[in-house]
Amino acid sequence: MVIEVLKNYGFSEKKIQYLLNLYPICDMKEETIIRNINDSYQFCKSIGLSDAAFVKANSTSNPMFTRPISSIENKYSDIKKLGFKDETVSKIIKMCPSILGYSIETIKGKINDLISIGFDRDTVLKIIKDFPSLITFNIDTITSKINDFIKMGYSKSDILYMLKMKPQIMSYSMNSIMDKYNATKELGYSDEQVLFISKNYPCMYSVSSNILKEKIEILRMYGFEYTIFNDPSSLMQSALLTFARINFFKDNGITIDESNWIRLFTTSDRFKKYYGFNNEELISLYEEKWELFNGRVI
Repeated sequence: MVIEVLKNYGFSEKKIQYLLNLYPICDMKEETIIRNINDSYQFCKSIGLSDAAFVKANSTSNPMFTRPISSIENKYSDIKKLGFKDETVSKIIKMCPSILGYSIETIKGKINDLISIGFDRDTVLKIIKDFPSLITFNIDTITSKINDFIKMGYSKSDILYMLKMKPQIMSYSMNSIMDKYNATKELGYSDEQVLFISKNYPCMYSVSSNILKEKIEILRMYGFEYTIFNDPSSLMQSALLTFARINFFKDNGITIDESNWIRLFTTSDRFKKYYGFNNEELISLYEEKWELFNGRVI
Protein backbone atom coordinates (compact mmCIF):
# COMPACT_ATOMS: atom_id res chain seq x y z
CA MET A 1 0.00 0.00 0.00
CA VAL A 2 2.82 2.42 0.89
CA ILE A 3 4.48 1.70 -2.43
CA GLU A 4 1.31 2.56 -4.34
CA VAL A 5 0.87 5.80 -2.42
CA LEU A 6 4.43 6.86 -3.18
CA LYS A 7 4.03 5.94 -6.84
CA ASN A 8 0.87 8.05 -7.03
CA TYR A 9 2.86 11.03 -5.76
CA GLY A 10 5.51 10.57 -8.45
CA PHE A 11 8.27 8.65 -6.69
CA SER A 12 10.34 6.36 -8.91
CA GLU A 13 10.76 2.70 -7.99
CA LYS A 14 14.41 3.34 -7.18
CA LYS A 15 13.55 6.15 -4.76
CA ILE A 16 10.78 4.09 -3.19
CA GLN A 17 13.15 1.20 -2.54
CA TYR A 18 15.65 3.58 -1.00
CA LEU A 19 13.02 5.12 1.27
CA LEU A 20 11.57 1.83 2.41
CA ASN A 21 15.01 0.65 3.47
CA LEU A 22 15.52 3.61 5.78
CA TYR A 23 15.60 2.69 9.44
CA PRO A 24 12.93 5.19 10.62
CA ILE A 25 10.44 3.93 8.05
CA CYS A 26 11.08 0.28 8.83
CA ASP A 27 10.03 0.94 12.41
CA MET A 28 6.80 2.76 11.50
CA LYS A 29 3.34 1.35 11.03
CA GLU A 30 2.05 1.37 7.47
CA GLU A 31 -0.98 3.48 8.35
CA THR A 32 1.27 6.03 10.05
CA ILE A 33 3.55 6.25 7.02
CA ILE A 34 0.62 6.73 4.66
CA ARG A 35 -0.94 9.39 6.88
CA ASN A 36 2.37 11.24 7.14
CA ILE A 37 2.92 11.06 3.37
CA ASN A 38 -0.51 12.53 2.68
CA ASP A 39 -0.15 15.19 5.38
CA SER A 40 3.33 16.22 4.24
CA TYR A 41 2.11 16.47 0.64
CA GLN A 42 -0.73 18.78 1.66
CA PHE A 43 1.71 20.84 3.71
CA CYS A 44 4.07 21.21 0.74
CA LYS A 45 1.23 22.30 -1.51
CA SER A 46 0.06 24.82 1.10
CA ILE A 47 3.46 26.57 1.08
CA GLY A 48 3.66 26.62 -2.70
CA LEU A 49 5.91 23.65 -3.44
CA SER A 50 5.36 21.70 -6.65
CA ASP A 51 4.86 17.94 -6.85
CA ALA A 52 8.48 17.62 -7.98
CA ALA A 53 9.65 19.65 -4.98
CA PHE A 54 7.62 17.39 -2.70
CA VAL A 55 9.33 14.32 -4.13
CA LYS A 56 12.75 15.98 -3.73
CA ALA A 57 12.01 16.96 -0.12
CA ASN A 58 11.17 13.36 0.65
CA SER A 59 14.03 11.69 -1.21
CA THR A 60 16.67 12.37 1.45
CA SER A 61 17.90 10.15 4.26
CA ASN A 62 15.56 12.08 6.55
CA PRO A 63 12.27 12.44 4.60
CA MET A 64 9.52 14.71 5.85
CA PHE A 65 7.04 11.88 6.32
CA THR A 66 9.14 10.21 9.01
CA ARG A 67 7.68 12.76 11.41
CA PRO A 68 4.11 13.88 12.18
CA ILE A 69 2.74 16.94 10.41
CA SER A 70 2.62 18.87 13.68
CA SER A 71 6.41 18.58 13.92
CA ILE A 72 6.86 19.93 10.39
CA GLU A 73 4.46 22.81 10.97
CA ASN A 74 6.20 23.71 14.21
CA LYS A 75 9.60 23.67 12.52
CA TYR A 76 8.27 25.90 9.73
CA SER A 77 6.98 28.35 12.34
CA ASP A 78 10.25 28.26 14.28
CA ILE A 79 12.33 28.98 11.16
CA LYS A 80 10.03 31.86 10.25
CA LYS A 81 10.51 33.37 13.70
CA LEU A 82 14.23 33.62 13.02
CA GLY A 83 13.41 36.52 10.69
CA PHE A 84 12.40 34.90 7.42
CA LYS A 85 9.26 35.60 5.40
CA ASP A 86 6.86 32.81 4.45
CA GLU A 87 8.09 32.68 0.86
CA THR A 88 11.70 32.47 2.07
CA VAL A 89 10.95 29.57 4.44
CA SER A 90 9.22 27.78 1.56
CA LYS A 91 12.28 28.33 -0.64
CA ILE A 92 14.62 27.09 2.08
CA ILE A 93 12.60 23.90 2.51
CA LYS A 94 12.42 23.40 -1.24
CA MET A 95 16.15 23.91 -1.80
CA CYS A 96 17.36 22.33 1.43
CA PRO A 97 14.72 19.95 2.82
CA SER A 98 17.25 18.46 5.22
CA ILE A 99 16.85 21.59 7.35
CA LEU A 100 13.66 20.05 8.73
CA GLY A 101 15.85 17.46 10.43
CA TYR A 102 17.79 20.14 12.32
CA SER A 103 16.70 21.30 15.75
CA ILE A 104 15.91 25.00 15.93
CA GLU A 105 18.84 25.40 18.34
CA THR A 106 21.17 23.89 15.73
CA ILE A 107 19.86 26.31 13.10
CA LYS A 108 20.36 29.25 15.47
CA GLY A 109 23.89 28.00 16.10
CA LYS A 110 24.59 27.94 12.35
CA ILE A 111 23.36 31.53 12.06
CA ASN A 112 25.55 32.60 14.97
CA ASP A 113 28.53 30.87 13.36
CA LEU A 114 28.09 33.00 10.25
CA ILE A 115 27.73 36.14 12.36
CA SER A 116 30.96 35.27 14.16
CA ILE A 117 32.78 35.25 10.81
CA GLY A 118 31.96 38.92 10.30
CA PHE A 119 28.46 39.19 8.84
CA ASP A 120 25.62 41.08 10.47
CA ARG A 121 22.41 39.18 11.13
CA ASP A 122 20.46 40.69 8.22
CA THR A 123 23.21 39.70 5.81
CA VAL A 124 23.24 36.15 7.19
CA LEU A 125 19.48 35.85 6.61
CA LYS A 126 19.93 37.15 3.05
CA ILE A 127 22.74 34.69 2.37
CA ILE A 128 20.67 31.77 3.66
CA LYS A 129 17.76 32.94 1.52
CA ASP A 130 19.99 32.97 -1.58
CA PHE A 131 21.79 29.74 -0.73
CA PRO A 132 19.84 27.66 1.82
CA SER A 133 22.32 24.78 1.66
CA LEU A 134 24.85 26.93 3.50
CA ILE A 135 22.94 26.09 6.67
CA THR A 136 24.24 22.52 6.35
CA PHE A 137 27.91 23.61 6.31
CA ASN A 138 29.81 23.38 9.55
CA ILE A 139 31.90 26.30 10.74
CA ASP A 140 35.19 24.45 10.19
CA THR A 141 34.38 23.93 6.51
CA ILE A 142 33.46 27.58 6.07
CA THR A 143 36.56 28.81 7.90
CA SER A 144 38.79 26.50 5.88
CA LYS A 145 37.37 27.82 2.59
CA ILE A 146 37.86 31.41 3.75
CA ASN A 147 41.50 30.63 4.58
CA ASP A 148 41.94 29.09 1.11
CA PHE A 149 40.70 32.34 -0.46
CA ILE A 150 43.03 34.38 1.73
CA LYS A 151 45.96 32.28 0.49
CA MET A 152 44.95 33.24 -3.06
CA GLY A 153 45.39 36.92 -2.18
CA TYR A 154 41.91 38.05 -1.14
CA SER A 155 41.41 40.05 2.02
CA LYS A 156 38.88 38.99 4.67
CA SER A 157 36.59 41.87 3.65
CA ASP A 158 36.86 40.78 0.00
CA ILE A 159 35.69 37.28 0.90
CA LEU A 160 32.79 38.50 3.02
CA TYR A 161 31.66 40.70 0.13
CA MET A 162 32.00 37.82 -2.34
CA LEU A 163 29.99 35.49 -0.10
CA LYS A 164 27.32 38.13 0.29
CA MET A 165 27.05 38.53 -3.47
CA LYS A 166 27.48 34.86 -4.43
CA PRO A 167 27.26 32.55 -1.37
CA GLN A 168 27.23 29.52 -3.70
CA ILE A 169 30.99 29.87 -4.12
CA MET A 170 31.28 28.25 -0.70
CA SER A 171 30.17 24.99 -2.35
CA TYR A 172 32.70 25.14 -5.19
CA SER A 173 35.85 23.06 -4.91
CA MET A 174 39.11 24.96 -4.68
CA ASN A 175 40.32 23.03 -7.74
CA SER A 176 37.43 24.46 -9.76
CA ILE A 177 38.03 27.96 -8.41
CA MET A 178 41.74 27.81 -9.15
CA ASP A 179 41.09 26.49 -12.68
CA LYS A 180 38.95 29.55 -13.46
CA TYR A 181 41.35 31.90 -11.73
CA ASN A 182 44.27 30.56 -13.76
CA ALA A 183 42.25 30.50 -16.99
CA THR A 184 41.59 34.22 -16.52
CA LYS A 185 45.27 34.88 -15.85
CA GLU A 186 46.14 33.07 -19.06
CA LEU A 187 44.29 35.80 -20.94
CA GLY A 188 47.14 38.09 -19.95
CA TYR A 189 45.88 39.51 -16.67
CA SER A 190 47.99 39.95 -13.55
CA ASP A 191 47.08 38.44 -10.18
CA GLU A 192 45.96 41.87 -9.01
CA GLN A 193 43.64 42.24 -12.01
CA VAL A 194 42.12 38.77 -11.61
CA LEU A 195 41.56 39.42 -7.91
CA PHE A 196 39.88 42.73 -8.73
CA ILE A 197 37.62 41.16 -11.37
CA SER A 198 36.63 38.17 -9.27
CA LYS A 199 36.02 39.98 -5.99
CA ASN A 200 33.66 42.38 -7.79
CA TYR A 201 32.20 39.64 -9.99
CA PRO A 202 32.34 36.44 -7.90
CA CYS A 203 29.95 34.85 -10.41
CA MET A 204 33.00 34.26 -12.61
CA TYR A 205 33.61 31.19 -10.47
CA SER A 206 30.19 29.80 -11.40
CA VAL A 207 30.61 29.89 -15.19
CA SER A 208 32.83 27.75 -17.36
CA SER A 209 36.26 29.05 -18.30
CA ASN A 210 35.31 28.95 -21.98
CA ILE A 211 32.21 31.10 -21.47
CA LEU A 212 34.18 33.63 -19.40
CA LYS A 213 36.92 33.71 -22.02
CA GLU A 214 34.35 34.27 -24.77
CA LYS A 215 32.84 37.25 -22.93
CA ILE A 216 36.23 38.86 -22.39
CA GLU A 217 37.43 38.27 -25.93
CA ILE A 218 34.36 39.96 -27.44
CA LEU A 219 34.99 43.06 -25.35
CA ARG A 220 38.68 43.01 -26.23
CA MET A 221 38.06 42.59 -29.94
CA TYR A 222 35.84 45.65 -30.15
CA GLY A 223 37.92 47.82 -27.82
CA PHE A 224 35.74 47.63 -24.74
CA GLU A 225 38.03 45.71 -22.40
CA TYR A 226 38.13 48.76 -20.12
CA THR A 227 34.49 48.12 -19.21
CA ILE A 228 35.61 45.00 -17.31
CA PHE A 229 37.62 47.17 -14.93
CA ASN A 230 35.04 49.96 -14.82
CA ASP A 231 32.48 47.41 -13.68
CA PRO A 232 33.42 43.72 -13.60
CA SER A 233 29.73 42.80 -13.25
CA SER A 234 29.43 43.71 -16.94
CA LEU A 235 30.69 40.16 -17.49
CA MET A 236 27.27 38.93 -16.37
CA GLN A 237 25.99 39.73 -19.85
CA SER A 238 26.27 36.97 -22.42
CA ALA A 239 28.85 37.28 -25.19
CA LEU A 240 26.06 36.95 -27.75
CA LEU A 241 24.08 39.88 -26.35
CA THR A 242 27.21 42.02 -26.06
CA PHE A 243 28.09 41.16 -29.67
CA ALA A 244 24.56 42.07 -30.81
CA ARG A 245 24.53 45.40 -28.99
CA ILE A 246 27.99 46.41 -30.20
CA ASN A 247 27.03 45.67 -33.78
CA PHE A 248 23.64 47.36 -33.42
CA PHE A 249 25.29 50.59 -32.30
CA LYS A 250 27.89 50.29 -35.03
CA ASP A 251 25.30 49.66 -37.74
CA ASN A 252 23.22 52.61 -36.60
CA GLY A 253 26.12 55.06 -36.39
CA ILE A 254 25.96 55.36 -32.60
CA THR A 255 29.35 55.92 -31.01
CA ILE A 256 30.01 54.07 -27.78
CA ASP A 257 33.04 55.20 -25.78
CA GLU A 258 34.18 55.71 -22.20
CA SER A 259 31.57 58.42 -21.68
CA ASN A 260 28.55 56.23 -22.45
CA TRP A 261 29.76 52.60 -22.36
CA ILE A 262 27.08 51.72 -19.83
CA ARG A 263 24.61 51.62 -22.75
CA LEU A 264 26.13 48.28 -23.72
CA PHE A 265 24.93 46.75 -20.47
CA THR A 266 21.62 48.45 -19.80
CA THR A 267 18.51 46.42 -19.03
CA SER A 268 16.42 44.84 -21.75
CA ASP A 269 13.47 47.14 -20.99
CA ARG A 270 15.57 50.27 -21.09
CA PHE A 271 17.24 49.20 -24.34
CA LYS A 272 13.77 48.61 -25.79
CA LYS A 273 12.61 52.03 -24.65
CA TYR A 274 15.48 53.91 -26.30
CA TYR A 275 16.36 51.71 -29.28
CA GLY A 276 13.22 49.72 -30.06
CA PHE A 277 14.46 46.19 -29.37
CA ASN A 278 14.50 44.03 -26.29
CA ASN A 279 17.25 41.46 -25.76
CA GLU A 280 15.46 38.62 -27.51
CA GLU A 281 14.55 40.76 -30.53
CA LEU A 282 18.05 42.16 -30.82
CA ILE A 283 19.67 38.75 -30.62
CA SER A 284 17.43 37.46 -33.39
CA LEU A 285 18.66 40.32 -35.62
CA TYR A 286 22.30 39.41 -35.14
CA GLU A 287 22.12 35.67 -34.61
CA GLU A 288 23.18 34.83 -38.17
CA LYS A 289 26.09 37.27 -37.99
CA TRP A 290 27.10 35.70 -34.66
CA GLU A 291 27.09 32.24 -36.25
CA LEU A 292 29.32 33.44 -39.05
CA PHE A 293 31.56 35.22 -36.54
CA ASN A 294 32.01 32.02 -34.56
CA GLY A 295 32.10 29.68 -37.53
CA ARG A 296 29.50 27.47 -35.84
CA VAL A 297 25.77 27.00 -35.53
CA ILE A 298 24.20 27.98 -32.18
